[in-house]
Amino acid sequence: MHKFIILGALFMMPALSAGPLALSARVGAVRPSVDIKNTLAVGLNAHLQSGPTTLVVSPYVDYWAMRFNKDRSEEWQWRLYAAGISALKPFRLHNSATVPYIGAGTALHVNVRRVTQEAMSSTTENEIDLALIALAGVELPLSPTLNGFVEFKYAMAGECDYYGLYCGVKFKTNP
Repeated sequence: MHKFIILGALFMMPALSAGPLALSARVGAVRPSVDIKNTLAVGLNAHLQSGPTTLVVSPYVDYWAMRFNKDRSEEWQWRLYAAGISALKPFRLHNSATVPYIGAGTALHVNVRRVTQEAMSSTTENEIDLALIALAGVELPLSPTLNGFVEFKYAMAGECDYYGLYCGVKFKTNP
């Protein structure tokens, strides 16, 4: 229960922001800590700049899923749903439109695992984890209202730590 209270309080923080708003969508390749191949991930972000301090508050949702055979008799399906918030610190480069940034945050991860064994029924397990997130990226303008970005994210999430490389587009509502 305390995980939901902490995350709920963090999601309320952007309401205090009076700065510009931007929305983004991203796709990426995610590599979980279990010994399997990369998988595709999708996500949505909101970016709220907190005034002149140039700290960007970014609530987000992510989803990824994978299916693999652990051995010849077991098939695993794994889905991760994440809702979190990050604080990003952009660094302005002299005479450059490119903006690198670093950040950290927290998220609530819901892991859903289903194991199907040959000639047997399947079992489903659900787990909720509070994750810590570290990220770094670079953003570059594509037009007056669109920016492109590339981002590396690492999540320490209990059952399933993972890292991913994402790319996406950010739409600025008030450029």
